[in-house]
Amino acid sequence: MKGLNSMRNKIISISVFVLICGQFTIHCLSKDFRKSQTQDAILEKDSATREKLKKVSRILNEGNSYFQKGNFEKSLEKANIAINTYPTAPGYYLAGVSEYKLGKNREALISLKKGTDIDSENEQILLTLGIIYTAEGKNEDAIEVYGKLESLQVKDRYNYSFKKAVILKNLGKFEQSYETLKKIPVKEFAFPAQLNMQLGDAAVQLKKYEEAEVYFEEARKNDPELLSAKKSASVTRVASALENGNQAMRKKNYKEAASHFQTAIQNDPKNPTPYIFLGNARILSGEYEAALKAFESSLALKSDYQEAISGIAAVYYKTGNYRKSVAVLEKATSQFPNNAVYQNQMGLNMKALGEPAKALVYFTRAKELDPTFVEPVTNLVFLLISENRYKTARKEAESLKSESEKKQIISFIDVSEQIYEGDRHLRKGDTKIAKTFYEKAKKASEQEPSVYNAFGRLHFISGELKASEENFKKALSIDKQNIPALQGLIRLYSSQKNQTLANQYTKELENLTGNDPSAAIVLGRTYEDKKEYEKAENVYKNLQKKFPNNEAINFRLAMLYYKISLEENEKNNHDSALNWISKAEKLSKDIPEIAETRKTIQENQKFATVIPTIQKANKLFDTRQYEKAIPLYQEAFQKTGKLTLYIKIAECHLALGSEEKGISMLENPPPGTRNLQTREAINAFLLRKGEIDKAEIGFKEILTKKPDSYYSHYQMGIIHLQRKKYEASIDAFDRSLLLNKDFVAARIGKGISLYHSGNKKLSKEEFEAATQQDAANELAPYNIGIILFNDNLYNEAIGIFKEIIQKNPEFSDAHYQISYIYYKRGDLEQAEKEIRKALDLERNEGNLFALIRILSEQRNKMANPAIKKEVLDLGRELAEKFPSSPHAAQAERLVIADEDNPVILQSYQSRGKLIGVPVIINNSVILNYGTSVESLDKDRGIRHWRIQTATPYKFLLADKRLVGVSEKKSKLWI
Repeated sequence: MKGLNSMRNKIISISVFVLICGQFTIHCLSKDFRKSQTQDAILEKDSATREKLKKVSRILNEGNSYFQKGNFEKSLEKANIAINTYPTAPGYYLAGVSEYKLGKNREALISLKKGTDIDSENEQILLTLGIIYTAEGKNEDAIEVYGKLESLQVKDRYNYSFKKAVILKNLGKFEQSYETLKKIPVKEFAFPAQLNMQLGDAAVQLKKYEEAEVYFEEARKNDPELLSAKKSASVTRVASALENGNQAMRKKNYKEAASHFQTAIQNDPKNPTPYIFLGNARILSGEYEAALKAFESSLALKSDYQEAISGIAAVYYKTGNYRKSVAVLEKATSQFPNNAVYQNQMGLNMKALGEPAKALVYFTRAKELDPTFVEPVTNLVFLLISENRYKTARKEAESLKSESEKKQIISFIDVSEQIYEGDRHLRKGDTKIAKTFYEKAKKASEQEPSVYNAFGRLHFISGELKASEENFKKALSIDKQNIPALQGLIRLYSSQKNQTLANQYTKELENLTGNDPSAAIVLGRTYEDKKEYEKAENVYKNLQKKFPNNEAINFRLAMLYYKISLEENEKNNHDSALNWISKAEKLSKDIPEIAETRKTIQENQKFATVIPTIQKANKLFDTRQYEKAIPLYQEAFQKTGKLTLYIKIAECHLALGSEEKGISMLENPPPGTRNLQTREAINAFLLRKGEIDKAEIGFKEILTKKPDSYYSHYQMGIIHLQRKKYEASIDAFDRSLLLNKDFVAARIGKGISLYHSGNKKLSKEEFEAATQQDAANELAPYNIGIILFNDNLYNEAIGIFKEIIQKNPEFSDAHYQISYIYYKRGDLEQAEKEIRKALDLERNEGNLFALIRILSEQRNKMANPAIKKEVLDLGRELAEKFPSSPHAAQAERLVIADEDNPVILQSYQSRGKLIGVPVIINNSVILNYGTSVESLDKDRGIRHWRIQTATPYKFLLADKRLVGVSEKKSKLWI
């Protein structure tokens, strides 16, 4: 698929600009609406009809008088009276034209058509129909009407031909328009200058530039004051030069094309468009400085010319100045945020800089801004293929509108996936299995060079050097610029000590890459992804020798060293980590994380003894022993100052219900440490608390600053899921997975959304994929169990839940689900056993209510005072400890109905240290924490609102209004 290879290298599209000159509106010769005419010459046989027609004539004359005065309501009324007296074409004409003036186009068309039923050649009616059809955008109907009018032997028939021709031209039917205009005799036409202008314009569209110039010259002779004719002649010469240039471009004669574009510039030096064409031709001929000059000249003529900005960014991209290209595009996107081309170019730059996650974001944004723009879709697909993410690539390819293009790309994905599987086996030495996959790829596409490159590698490893050579050469015969084939031949001939041929193909490879090292950078990135860091380093160092000042190579090598540093730090090899980070610092100053990472490594090196403390704290946190975890995190934080530990302390306070303290910590982190991580933690907490609107605003703000935050996209998916917007939630989870394919939580979230949207099969597939990714994560199999349960496959579901319990005995939800299955089956004894196990692990409102239901069923079957007492005790516990639970009201009614002393003491969970006593107003309890005030429902403890304040309130006052008093002022809430 040679065409697909060229797609991947596509930078800027070359478009043929259609320059439209001297356009005239269809109404340029429209007449005023005429009076409705009636005839007294009555041909009817009986006197009664003659009398009716005389009466109609009088009524229509009155109606015409009202119409001329602009009283269209009255003229319509008279027309209707006339029609009801006796239907005539003039009556329907007056009705139709009045309705049109009143903006009732639909009714007007009905009236006028009825008029043509009586008199099919009525000029007044047909003309009005043509005008209304044109106004309504019903151009084909208008053409038919004007065609009928021009066939009538009437005085204005050439005017109607002119109208018809202009509509045809506006519909892009230039040949028909041109032929219609040519039939109009100039000497008999009232407006010869306009006729010649339209003829010239149509000739330009048909690329008959010499004829166009003649018509524009005639228009100037017809009307010497007509400036547009002179301008149109100039535009024609420009259009002619551009067309000649584009023809040369299509033949890849870029030098000749540039010459034609320069002619266009000479004809109209103040027109910014020809400079764009010239810049594109210069890029394709490799004259980058000249291209940059052309685009800058265009921009100087029009400072906000988006094509010129795009061209400048393209030049920097082609010359490897990716950071400069990004700087141009970042400035442009702030001015034109909805420009899909800019977003696509940003993606290409990020890919070249080795930032695939950011590239994914930009390509996705580009295709969303312009769903008809194919390039970002193909770029996204090829990027996903390069990361071996074939399923996602296939899904993106399905969005392409062109069936042929879609078929090509999906075929390429299939081939790539087979080759990838073959390569996996080849690396293990399984040449036979590898060969079967390569043969499948060849069967899918015999014209894909990568297939023959795969066989070339296979035969090389197997020692079949002749067959290897034949396959690499076959790949080159399909695509003469195929880099992997050239690399394969160089490796082959080098192994045979055939320096002549090795040097020959090395020279070809060098000529091909020229000043563009991006292909070799991609090879280095491939080694990085495989964690073959030494090979990647060799690729980049060799490139440095050839391109010593190339920013992209230095940046990529710096990123490699940065990655190695992170891994060494994870292994607690701090000296080695610092050594690698120093290497990275010398190469690039454009990686903001380097300075922070150096600081982190130094802290880790200095406080290596803290690591066991952190590990112990993490274990306590995971088992919800937050009070015990806090002092350990505090100890570690005091020694290291690491922000992640600080966030963990805040999360412990939040989990313990000390909401004010936790939020305050997150909102006021230590100086110099505040970042998006703290904002994500705050918004995640707000979401857990049910403050969805606030959380959504927060995550959206984060994504505007960091669009490649997979975690924020995931949380947006959770928000959409809670709002039952399943398509939006699936889209958000997909974005998260695009950015981090290993993020299991997003896959589980997507599975849940798919399930709720009715797609059980795909839902189960997502959960199974999540289980394969992280066998220790119980949520994926848990959701598979739920699907089986809902499909009434109870035994299979119980099997899944029991497997989860074996792996994680503390996962109470699995016991809850098993209990529920037994409850549905009517096995209350087993249901009770399982729910009691769940309660032993977690005494929450759901488990309490489940046990109440089970015991109540048992009590209905057999009266037992012990069961009654336990049910009442459980009901009281639920109502008192979980007043905001949806089950609390039922529990209260149960206690009040059956208890001899139905008193329930409900506790309100304090979210921090209270200042003063709570204030009760109506149905609300107002609590003052100093830095904030909140209102709770007095019956359920559910928060109504919360107000943050920078100035602490010393106390609250209330009568009919609430007043907060601080040291310096008071605040009033009504």
